[in-house]
Amino acid sequence: MSFSIRKPRKTIQSLKIRAHICPGDASSASQDCNCTLLESVDKIKFICDDCGRRYANKTKLRDHIEEKHLHKSYQCDICHKPSKNRVCLEQHVRNVHRGRALDKMCHHCGKGFPTKVQLESHIRSHTGERPFICEFCPTTFSQQSNLYKHNRQVI
Repeated sequence: MSFSIRKPRKTIQSLKIRAHICPGDASSASQDCNCTLLESVDKIKFICDDCGRRYANKTKLRDHIEEKHLHKSYQCDICHKPSKNRVCLEQHVRNVHRGRALDKMCHHCGKGFPTKVQLESHIRSHTGERPFICEFCPTTFSQQSNLYKHNRQVI
């Protein structure tokens, strides 16, 4: 399997995406509705040769290819924590291993964290607290980021 980063085609710059916007009831939307907006999209220029997904820049396309098609993994040289891509690994090293004092200590296990928010999130792993509640279903989460991901799937 060979992958390359394909340069943008001239036709991509004039790509139009049709988005249905209807002030009426969403269930009454049909192809006959005249409430259609044509929106020019110049950002989506880099295309994955394998699956056709489009990205705004080469870096995002490269990260996609490495993660989804080459199954490349990244691991911290210091603590061996796996990361899904290069950017996440760099962020991990910056936040955990470089220059940030781990002075916020967990009173349950003694682990240190650089920020109060990270400590509070960790403490919920001990207490079982799940303060973030989905407004569409009864599911609860211990971290706000997990609620955000859930909402993207539900909505």
